[in-house]
Parts: sequence; C-alpha cells; structure tokens
Amino acid sequence: MQRRYLALVMLFIIPSLAAQDRRPGGMTGRNPLCAKLLTPKQVGDEMVYPVGNGVSPPVLVKGTKPNVPPDKASLKGVVIVCGVVARDGRIHTAGIDRAIGNGLDEIALDTVKKWEFRPAMREGEPVAAPVSLQVKFGD
Repeated sequence: MQRRYLALVMLFIIPSLAAQDRRPGGMTGRNPLCAKLLTPKQVGDEMVYPVGNGVSPPVLVKGTKPNVPPDKASLKGVVIVCGVVARDGRIHTAGIDRAIGNGLDEIALDTVKKWEFRPAMREGEPVAAPVSLQVKFGD
C-alpha cells in the first residue's frame, strides 16, 4: 500500500511541481521580485509595500528608449524587467523576469534603471513598491 501511494505521489505531484518552475523555451520560473507581493517585505535597505490597500502604484514620469547597437538593431522581442521603485523614484533593484537573450536583456536593465518614476504613496508618504516593466525591441 505504501509503495503504491509513493508511486502515485511521484507520478502525479513531482511532474506538476517541475512544470510550475518551467516555461516554454526552458526558461525558469518567475523572478521573485515580480511575484505578487502580499505583505510588506524588506528588500535591501528599504521596506517594499505591495500596491493596493492604500498604496498607490509608481507612475512612470520619464522613460527613454533602449540604446541598441547597430549590430542588434534588427532583433525583435520583449524583455520583462521587474524591480523595485524606491522612495526617490528610481529603480535600485531590478532583475529579468522574461529574457530574450542576444545581449538585449542587459540593455533592457540598463534602460529601466535610467527611468524616473513618481514613487508609490502610502498615507501621503513615498514608499518603495514593485513594478513589472516591458521593454520592446524592434517595431
């Protein structure tokens, strides 16, 4: 009986856990920064608050297009960058949630770190909050 139960667990549960950590193309699961933040969490030296329940989202004030070298100008795709907009309206912590490779991921990270935001607000005070941003390459 125990062997049958163990075999069923291995047959059904383990493959489903592995599937949750993979996406098409062999990419690993979501970046923890982009995961739905349910409670305030310390990230680096700032307390990061989830958007909602009295916390307004950060708003992009000034964004720039990616500076793509000529040898990569023909490449197309979307990189999803997730990060934390700090109280000063800048992204200090960022990572790639969906990569496209060919050096474009690093360009996307450099690009969003130059963007300026109006920070999230909680009780009239600026707070750090997570964001998920798309950086598009090609037209």
